[in-house]
Amino acid sequence: MSSAPAERLEPWKDLLAGAVAGCASRFAVAPLDVLKIRFQLQHEQRVLQAWGLGDAPAVHARYTSVSQAFGRIIKEEGWTALYKGNVPALAMVAPYAAVQFGTFYQLRQWWNQLSEGDNRSLQRYMGATPSVIFGALSGLVASVTVYPLDLLRTRMAVQSEPRLYTGLVDAVRTIWRKEGLRGFYAGLGPTVIEIVPYVALQFYIYEHLRHYQARKNLAQRSSGSGALSEHEAVRSSESFLIGALTGTTAKWCTLPLDNARKRMQVQSITDGPRVYRNTVDCLWRITRAEGVRGLFRGAVPSLLKAAPASGVAFFVYEWMKKLWISPVRTYAAQPDVP
Repeated sequence: MSSAPAERLEPWKDLLAGAVAGCASRFAVAPLDVLKIRFQLQHEQRVLQAWGLGDAPAVHARYTSVSQAFGRIIKEEGWTALYKGNVPALAMVAPYAAVQFGTFYQLRQWWNQLSEGDNRSLQRYMGATPSVIFGALSGLVASVTVYPLDLLRTRMAVQSEPRLYTGLVDAVRTIWRKEGLRGFYAGLGPTVIEIVPYVALQFYIYEHLRHYQARKNLAQRSSGSGALSEHEAVRSSESFLIGALTGTTAKWCTLPLDNARKRMQVQSITDGPRVYRNTVDCLWRITRAEGVRGLFRGAVPSLLKAAPASGVAFFVYEWMKKLWISPVRTYAAQPDVP
């Protein structure tokens, strides 16, 4: 049985696969993303009122369940509201996913090359640490690169009638005029604090489960034609399920930070005083005004979104990777013709 070839891709292929995976994921869950943000932010007025900074108390919640929220948004704003903010979202997701996947897997590829041969003991000694570190770095680089687009997406998704921005260009002009350059990076601190552990957890869990499933599949596979690489041993459906489980777990662990990030991003929309000084202050005020449940506001739509979003992203990325790896393996397995 011939050995499987090394799973190495040129950087541009990693970037392209990541971008396509991100866009596919976004199309699949755009309505859930709008719903998630609405749930997270609908209690903002209650927090403002609790600290004497709001204009009026929030008497009733606009959205009480996922089905009710979908129905109300469609009735009041139309079907297109479910894709509100989708243009800046797609413009953000493509480079974000490209940088995230590309950075992680290029770092992983570099590490695998570094720990080959005589350096295998280094890989055993480090264990899962590289996946956590590389995941954190990829999340950090991707977040800083595309953060202004993330802020635009959030603000356009959360606005209802009357609209604050007539479109993407108007949003850019308004933020620049009222807040300056710093306005495009409002909430960057909590974003980094949320994204770094989220992506680190996501890649660590995914790589661990994928490695386990690959070994299991290889052990069950009967001997036959050429050897499969560990990457090829994992079925596409398994990549989706592992990705979905990964996204759900990572999102639940970091949901309080996600809530804090969204609230700090949108607090600059109004002309009133800033409510939150930093992430810790934001988490503390949410807890005081709404209890611990407030930290997990929007958990249902968040998790409903995280599962398919992560599942589709990893499924598409692995599928594209197989398209590039399998032909190389097939060609390499061909016998030499004299």
